[in-house]
Amino acid sequence: MNKFIINLGIASTILATTLLPLTAHAQLGARIKQMQRDTGQAAGIETQRDVRDIVASVIRTALSILGIVFVLLIVYAGYKWMTAGGEEKDVLEAKRMIRNAIIGLAIILLSRAISDFVFDAWLNAR
Repeated sequence: MNKFIINLGIASTILATTLLPLTAHAQLGARIKQMQRDTGQAAGIETQRDVRDIVASVIRTALSILGIVFVLLIVYAGYKWMTAGGEEKDVLEAKRMIRNAIIGLAIILLSRAISDFVFDAWLNAR
């Protein structure tokens, strides 16, 4: 019971510290947005983005995150292989995971290369 209460306290503290700044930011609303626009303009940063830029950024970010996931999967499979203790079933499963993760990583890298090529052509066709 004590462990449950401690975990509940930790979870509620984490939740409160992540959500309270959002509510404080929401109260300032338009004033914050105007300050951000002014700061961006003063720094020479483009404040209006084209929809194509946003779509390209989202897809590139998603592919980057997927690449990181597949690299972590390879590391996990390697750890599983090293801790298999010679059990053939665990070794084969780890090898299968590594093979599948490498295939997935290759697909992600090819997708990233193709999307970079397409988006560069698309964004420069203004």
